[in-house]
Amino acid sequence: MRQAHADPVSSPTVDVLRRALHIKGSSLVMTLFGDAIAMRAQPIWLSSLIRLASPFGLSSRLVRTSVYRLVADDWLLAAREGRRSHYRLTPNGALRVRHAQRRIYGDDVRADTAPGSTLLMISADLKASARQQLQRELVWNGYGELADGVYAHTRADRSCLQDILRSNRACDHVCVMQADLDSTLSKRPLHTLRASRCCPGRLEQAWRRFIERFSPLQNACSTLTDHEAFLVRILLVHEFRRILQRQPTLTPDQHRDEALTHQARRLFEELYQHLLQPSERYLDHELASCPALTPARTSAPWSTDKRSRAPALGQSSLH
Repeated sequence: MRQAHADPVSSPTVDVLRRALHIKGSSLVMTLFGDAIAMRAQPIWLSSLIRLASPFGLSSRLVRTSVYRLVADDWLLAAREGRRSHYRLTPNGALRVRHAQRRIYGDDVRADTAPGSTLLMISADLKASARQQLQRELVWNGYGELADGVYAHTRADRSCLQDILRSNRACDHVCVMQADLDSTLSKRPLHTLRASRCCPGRLEQAWRRFIERFSPLQNACSTLTDHEAFLVRILLVHEFRRILQRQPTLTPDQHRDEALTHQARRLFEELYQHLLQPSERYLDHELASCPALTPARTSAPWSTDKRSRAPALGQSSLH
């Protein structure tokens, strides 16, 4: 793989990919923090963040606005050194990132997974702004909305749900129950109730587009510069996360798009492994001036044991 630490014009393949994807400022900034910066456990200068985000089409003004919004939403914490500002994840922000990493990097099934289905109902006495934030975090973590204020998950992580409720101060405003389908009274599984409130075809289409857009890069990784590898890696994680957060975990084996999810995850893991080391070299160079620099990662976020059984991981059920 070619090395280049300047900011060259990206290859046509990368440019086409970048233009095809739906990118929002705050969301992309959080992808940068969640995948590239949080793993290094270091703050980042605002100027460095602006430089990293610029190739994705984000202006310095948009990055600043996105950062200020993330500070207001308790994702990021700001600190000043003279006339310069740097940012790191808040404790709540770091917690949200860890939860997202479990889904994105394949560690969605844990030892403290609750048996049966978890049903959660939000009380009407929760303030609208707090309710909205709680609902967003539930959806991000695989909960499907069955009715207004009613959410379900078939492989809920108790500790993750507890973190969500505590960080949103919602423990006294929800009712959480464990349930099993009574087939003698009802034949309709949970995922069909969710399907009645959304369009499953859109999710299937999103996974197909993900595969179509990123598959050509399987044969192009070795030709990318370090900078291009970084761009593709962030776009890869960003788009995978964006689709995954729309897919609730409601059945272990009955989703119509389950095969597409498996195929997309295998593609994601393969590309990520190829892009990791060159993209980390680029980050080493770009973040060299940031406070408390930590060494580059040399392995993917999933463990060595999980990588050694990649086919099994790729076939594991996400939803």
